Amino acid sequence: IATSYLSKTALAFTPSGFNNVRSTTALNAKVGIYYSTQTGNTETVAGYISAAAGLEIADIGDASDDEVAGLDSIIVGAPTWHTDEESERSGTEWDSWLYSTLPNIDVSG
Repeated sequence: IATSYLSKTALAFTPSGFNNVRSTTALNAKVGIYYSTQTGNTETVAGYISAAAGLEIADIGDASDDEVAGLDSIIVGAPTWHTDEESERSGTEWDSWLYSTLPNIDVSG
């Protein structure tokens, strides 16, 4: 039983040629998947989630303020390590987006 469950779970996150790209969920929520990466690993995982969820992905550096503000939810793909800096630790576009862009976006709904 456990093997069957794990197999189904793993399949949910593997690219399968699922081309039914959409920008809303069954709950009619507008969702975006944003990532930024130095090595490509985060982009790869964002691609797996995108394929499983049927949503498009974009690098956060390419996202417009209006695009993000118009969403109900975002799925974030960010590196889990940092550069030993006091701030802006990931060395990716998330640094400038989190510190400079996000504070200026009205996400009140």
